[in-house]
Amino acid sequence: MNIRRIKYHLLYLLIHCLFILPHNTSGQGTESGRYPVYNFYPKQYDALPQVFCAVQDHRGIMYFGNVQGILEYDGKNWSLIPPTDGSAVHSMAVDDAGKVFFGSVNEFGYIASDSIGRLEYSILSDQLEEEHQSFNEIWKTHTTKHGIVFQAYHYIFIYNGDSIQVIPSEEEIHESFYIGEILFISFAESGLGYLSGDRIIPVKSEIIFAESSIYGLVELSKDNILIVTEMDGFFKFKFPADNPDQAEITKIYSESDLFFSNVEIFNAIRIGPNRISIGTWGSGSIIIDSLFNVVAVIDKVAGLQDQIIQGQYVDESGNLWLTLSSGISRVEVQTALTQFTDSEGLIGTVQSITRFNGKIYATTNVGLFYMDQEIYNQDLSKFRRSVFKAEERLDVECWDMITYRNGDDEVLLVVTNTDIMELSRDYEYTRVLEDYVYKLYQSKLDPNRVYIGLESGLTSIYRNDGKWIQEQHYAEVEDMILNLSEDHMGNLWMGTAEENLYKLHIQSFEDNRISEYSISQYTEENGLPRGPFIISQFKGPPTIATNKGLFKFNLIEESFKPDSSYGDQFGNGSLYIHRISEFKEPEIWMVTFSENAEEFKYKVGYLQETEPNAYTWIGEPFNRLSDELIHALYQETGGIVWLGGSQGLFRFQLDIIRDYKKEYNAYIRGVELSNGSIVFGGTYMDNQDIQSLRQPAALKPALPFRENSLVFKYSAQPGDDESFIRYSYFLDGNDDTWSDWTDETYRPYTNLHEGKYVFRIKARNVHGQISNEATYEFTILAPWYRKWWAFILYIIIAAAIVYTIVKVYTRQLREIIRERTAEVVEQKEVIEEKNKDIMDSIHYAEKIQRAMLPPEDDLGKLGLDGFILFLPRDVVSGDFYWIANHEGKIITVAADCTGHGVPGAFMSMLGVAYLNNIVGAQGITKASEILNELRAEVIAALKQKGHEGEQKDGMDLALHVIDYEKMTIEFSGANNPLILIRDNELIQIKGDRMPIGIHQLADQSFENHEMEAIKGDILFTFSDGYQDQFGGEKNKKFMIKRMKEILLENHKKPMEEQKAILEKAFYDWTVPYNAEQVDDIIVIGIRI
Repeated sequence: MNIRRIKYHLLYLLIHCLFILPHNTSGQGTESGRYPVYNFYPKQYDALPQVFCAVQDHRGIMYFGNVQGILEYDGKNWSLIPPTDGSAVHSMAVDDAGKVFFGSVNEFGYIASDSIGRLEYSILSDQLEEEHQSFNEIWKTHTTKHGIVFQAYHYIFIYNGDSIQVIPSEEEIHESFYIGEILFISFAESGLGYLSGDRIIPVKSEIIFAESSIYGLVELSKDNILIVTEMDGFFKFKFPADNPDQAEITKIYSESDLFFSNVEIFNAIRIGPNRISIGTWGSGSIIIDSLFNVVAVIDKVAGLQDQIIQGQYVDESGNLWLTLSSGISRVEVQTALTQFTDSEGLIGTVQSITRFNGKIYATTNVGLFYMDQEIYNQDLSKFRRSVFKAEERLDVECWDMITYRNGDDEVLLVVTNTDIMELSRDYEYTRVLEDYVYKLYQSKLDPNRVYIGLESGLTSIYRNDGKWIQEQHYAEVEDMILNLSEDHMGNLWMGTAEENLYKLHIQSFEDNRISEYSISQYTEENGLPRGPFIISQFKGPPTIATNKGLFKFNLIEESFKPDSSYGDQFGNGSLYIHRISEFKEPEIWMVTFSENAEEFKYKVGYLQETEPNAYTWIGEPFNRLSDELIHALYQETGGIVWLGGSQGLFRFQLDIIRDYKKEYNAYIRGVELSNGSIVFGGTYMDNQDIQSLRQPAALKPALPFRENSLVFKYSAQPGDDESFIRYSYFLDGNDDTWSDWTDETYRPYTNLHEGKYVFRIKARNVHGQISNEATYEFTILAPWYRKWWAFILYIIIAAAIVYTIVKVYTRQLREIIRERTAEVVEQKEVIEEKNKDIMDSIHYAEKIQRAMLPPEDDLGKLGLDGFILFLPRDVVSGDFYWIANHEGKIITVAADCTGHGVPGAFMSMLGVAYLNNIVGAQGITKASEILNELRAEVIAALKQKGHEGEQKDGMDLALHVIDYEKMTIEFSGANNPLILIRDNELIQIKGDRMPIGIHQLADQSFENHEMEAIKGDILFTFSDGYQDQFGGEKNKKFMIKRMKEILLENHKKPMEEQKAILEKAFYDWTVPYNAEQVDDIIVIGIRI
C-alpha cells in the first residue's frame, strides 16, 4: 500500500471515530436473502473461460465477448462466432436499429449473416488507412448520436454508417464512457476529458485521478455523474453540458468508504432507479443504494461461480449479467423473491415462521433457527450479511411455533416431537407442556390463553404472572387437531385431519378461566368434504379451506357451502387448499394443489382485491416454486411475506413490482435436412444487415421433393429461469392443431407432401406468459412422378392388380373359412367340457365348505336368539362363521380370510379346522388365547417367516365368548370390532390392529376384553364386506356409520327381522344401481 493510501485510511479512521461512532454503531443489516443466480459454465458454452462483455439485441438474444470470439445465447443453445483472426472480443454495443457492433484486436465491425442465416463478421476496420490499422485492442464500443465509437489505447474511431473518423491520442486512453450524449475519456495520467468535435478536452478540476484510475461513470441525474475509482472511492462529478468550464469534482464520503478500500473496483453500472452495481476484481458484485451504502454482495457465498467481474450488463428484463474471469452469471436483481438455504445456515424443511424479539425464527425438521447479521469480510462498514444460526439447545425436530405477545410480555412457544418449549427474551428455555402437539393458537378473546391442538384432542393453557397454568382439557374432542382459529364472535374453530370440524363455544368464565362451554361437530352431513380443514377469518363467518376448495359457513343453517366469491376455481372442487392465511392483511395468501394440472401442480400466490368483492389471483412471482410444497406462510406489516418449505425460506416484498406480462420472442434457430445439411442457420437479417424477426424472401426456400424430411430447431429468451420454458408448434399444411406444451427444442417432420408450409412456434415461460410467435415459410416441390399422366397410368395398373388380388384372395379365403370353422367348433366343445368340470369342482367345494360350517339354525339349537347373514360373493366364500358350545360357554367367530372365491375358501377351511381343534380338543375358551393359538397355527401352516416380498395371507376376525352361568362376555378381535347395543346405546369395541397371520406385532398377545353380560344385550360381529360395498346414486361405499345406524334403529325388533332389514338394505344399495357385490359378507347378531 502506498503512502497516499495509508494517509487516506488514517484520515478516514479519524473522521469515523469523531463523527460516525458517537451516533450509531449498530449493524446496518438487510433481511433480504440471496438473489436468484444462474451460472453458465465454460463447459456449457464450449469456449475458453474468460468473458469480457455482454449485450442483447432487440430480439432478446444475448451476445458475449470471449477470448475466442463472440458467444451467442438464445435461451437454450450456445454458439461461437469466431473472429477472422482468432482474437478476443473485448467490447460490444447495439445501436438503436438493433445492429450488434464489436471490437477485438486490430479489428472492429458488426455481426452480419451469410446467405442461409448463419452469423459471421462484417469488418469495418478494413476501411482504415494502413497507418491506423495497428491499434491493438478495442477496449470499449459505444453507440452515440454521432455514430459508433470504438476506443483503443491511442485512437478513437467513429463510424457514422458511411465512413470512419479517426481521432488519435498521444496519451494512453484508460477508459471511455458515454453519459448524457457526451463521450468522456479517462487517461492513465492526466485524468478525465471529454470529446468535443474531433478534439479531446481535459476536464478542469483539481482532482486528476493520477494514482487511482477511473473504472466507472454512472449518471445520477442531469449534469450529475458518479465517478467510481479503483482505490479512492466515489466522487460526484457535476458537468454542465452547456458550460463545461464550470465542471466540479468533489469527494463523496459515505459509510461504505472503508468497505471499498478493501476491494479492487473494476467497473460500475446502474441496475435500477436507486441502485448501482460495483464490479470488483476478486470480490464479486457489490450493490449500493442512492446514499452509496452497501446493500448486497453477490459473490461465491451468494451463488456466484467466480468473483472477478470483467463486465456488467442489464438486459431488457432488468437482469444483471456478469461476465467473469471464468464463466457468465445472470442475477435477477429486480426480483421481489429472495431465498435463504443451507448456504445461509438454514438446514431442513421449514415448517413454521415467526418474528420474535425482533428476529425472524424458523422451525425445521432439524431444529430451531434464527436470522442473525454476520459481519462481512471483517470490514468496518455497517453492511451485514443475513445468515441463519441454529438454536443449539433445541436441535430436535420442531414443528409449529408462535410468538406469544400480551402487552410487554413476549415469549416464543415452539412445538417439538414431544413437548412445547418456551424461549424468553433473555433466551432462557422452559418446558411448558409434555404431549404430542400439532398446533398452537393465542386467543384474541383473552390473549392470556393459548389453545393447543393435540394428536388426540384439544387443551388450553393460561398465562398468569409469567407462568403457564394448565387450564382446561376438552374431552369431547378426540381427533388430531391440525388447525385452530377464532371467529369474530369469539368461537374457537378446530380443523382435523379427517372428517370432523369442531366449534368451541365458551358459555361462561370463572376467574377468567373457561368454566362452561359447548362443542359443535360438523361433518359431511353439514356440507363439508373430508378433511383436513384449515380455518380462515376473512370477513364474517369462517371460511374453511379443504381438499375440495373453499367452503363458507352459514350461521343460520349451520351448514357449509362451496365459496366461489374469490374465483370459480376456489369453489368448484378442483383445488386442494394446502395452506391459507388466517386473515386478509390485505392479501389472502394460499398454497394450492391441483392433481389434474399438467404443470405447476403446486401453486403459491395471493388474492388481491382489485375492486370491492372482486379478486385477482397473483401467482406469477412464485411459479418457480411449483415443484415443492410450501408449508409455512408468515405475513408482516410493510408488505413482507415469508414462505417456507423444503427449498428453504423465501422473502417476498410486495412493493417490488415487476411486469410478468412483458412481451418476449420465440425464435426459429435452425432448419436442417434429415442428413444434417443446413437449410437455415438461425438468424433473419434485413437488407441493412440488422437482425430481424421477419423471414426475408431470400430465406424462404423451395426444396426438391427428395428433401421433404426436415428438423426445426427453436428457442426463446424470456428473461427468467429457462428450465421452465415450454414450447408448442404447428406446421401449417400438415398439422391439424397446435401441439401439447413440451420442453423439447426441436421437431422433426418426415415425408412431407409437396406444397407450401409455415412452421410456427410459440413459447410459454414460468409465469405462463405466451411469447410472440416465430414462423418459417418453405415449399416442397412435387416429384416428376406426380404428373397427370402418371396418375392415369397408376390407376390402370392398380385396377389390374386389385382385380387379380381379389380373385386369388377370394379363393384362398373360402378355404381358410372352412378350415377355421371346423377348428372353432372343435375348440368350443373342448372348452365347454372343461368349464363343466371346473364348475362341478367348485360346486363340490361349496358342499365341502358348507359341511364344515355350522348350520345357520345352530343358533336356535344352542338356545340363542340371533341370526347369521352369510352372502358369499362367489360360489365359495373367503368369509366364514363358527359357533360352538364348550362347557356352557358359547363361542362365536365371524372371520374374513385373505381373498375370496376358491383361495379364500381354502383358508376358511383351515380356520374352521383349527378352531375345532383349539376349542374342542385343547379346551381353550379364553377369547385372546384362542386368537393367539389360531395365529400360531396359521403362521406354521403357511410357513410364514416375515421376509420381505413374502405373501401375507391370513384372516381378520371378531370372536366373543358368552358365559351364561357367570353372565360375562369376553371379546378379542384381529382388526375387526365387536358392536354391543345396550340400553339404546351403541358401543363399539375395537379389535387389535393386527391380523391372524404374520405381522410385525405377531409376538404380542391379542387383547382380551371382558365385560358383564346384561340380559337384552345384543352383540354383532361381522367382516368388512357389508360396509365396504359400493352402490347408491354416487357409487360410494355403504360405510360402517350407515350400518351402525341401521343396527341401532332396529335393535329392538326380532333378530330374524333385523337380518331381513340388513339384507334388504344391502340389495337396495346395489340392485337398482347395477352394483356388483365386491366382497364376501358375514354378519352375526346374538341377543342375550
